[in-house]
Amino acid sequence: MNYCPFNEIKNLTLEPISFYFKTFDYDFRMGMHHHPYFEIMYAYQGSFDIYIQSPYPCQSVKKLTVQQRQFIFLDAMTYHRLVIPDEKQRMIYNVELEPKRPSDYNPCNVNTVMPVDYYSIIHNCGLEKLGYETSGGGKVYPPDGYSTGGICVEKLNRAA
Repeated sequence: MNYCPFNEIKNLTLEPISFYFKTFDYDFRMGMHHHPYFEIMYAYQGSFDIYIQSPYPCQSVKKLTVQQRQFIFLDAMTYHRLVIPDEKQRMIYNVELEPKRPSDYNPCNVNTVMPVDYYSIIHNCGLEKLGYETSGGGKVYPPDGYSTGGICVEKLNRAA
């Protein structure tokens, strides 16, 4: 399957293809890159900067700072890079999710035994705005680091 933007997920399933909880040291700079899956990065300790390149033809780069207790959602095919701006260590949770047809990702027949309606989860958690706000880019949530955009974000903040 080719890439799918978040606002077109509908009846697809999400395969977790990578995740980590990592400490990043001073002056870490990732190269600009993109991938055909969604990425969520949560600032568990400290803040970090994400640089996002807008799509052709303009190709300008904007910097978003993700503060502690915030996360950034990056849509598929978004050119981005992570930068740790100063001498403090940062801890970041990261998960990468690839949309697939249920028939293409069905470990242990889980889609039959326990089907997940991602569209409903996204809608009921108020996350459908991610698809509109991140089309071709990324968005930091919650905007002030403490308020929440939905019940799912509240649960994430309580867990931290």
